[in-house]
Amino acid sequence: MLKRCLSPLTLVNQLALIVLLSTAIGVTGMAISGWLVQGVQGNAHAINEAGSLRMQSYRLLASVPLTQADQPLIDEMERTAFSPELERAAIRDGQQSQLKALQGYWHTQLEPGLKRAEDRETVAQDVAGFVSRIDHLVSSFDRTTELRIDRVVMVHRAMALFMGLLLIFTVIWLRARLLNPWKQLLAMARAVTQRDFSQRTHISG
Repeated sequence: MLKRCLSPLTLVNQLALIVLLSTAIGVTGMAISGWLVQGVQGNAHAINEAGSLRMQSYRLLASVPLTQADQPLIDEMERTAFSPELERAAIRDGQQSQLKALQGYWHTQLEPGLKRAEDRETVAQDVAGFVSRIDHLVSSFDRTTELRIDRVVMVHRAMALFMGLLLIFTVIWLRARLLNPWKQLLAMARAVTQRDFSQRTHISG
């Protein structure tokens, strides 16, 4: 069937088709890998932001009771909790509900609790709950990151398999379309030099 499909094409066009096919396989593999790697990088930034949230929450706890001078710490926590990196990663990985719950906990419980706390013990449990939510979100990002890395590996293996099959096909094709006809022509040329004109070749394409 493949031979019938290729038969209308000239030898040069068939060779060009093989080159184009190998190029298409390579470009497709790189495009898919690039798309997956972007997700991995985005998750890495989001995990860094989540780690920063954890550190900032402990810094706020250590500053209790808070004063007006500690307002920049509150503002920094607000920016980090609602950072674009976290938002994009949550949307990409389907973790919007976890992130919204974390942000809601910050607004409704931890931030008010920190502002009115007179000692660390009264708000330590709230900070622990906030950190626990951060850990769950980070674990979710870690799982999806590992899945993306596994997919990149699978794509590379699939591309290597396709390239290997194409290489085998190319070797077989070269033998059938170039090497064997060349041998026939050489045999006929040797026969002609010996005044044997009975030799015939069967070359098509």
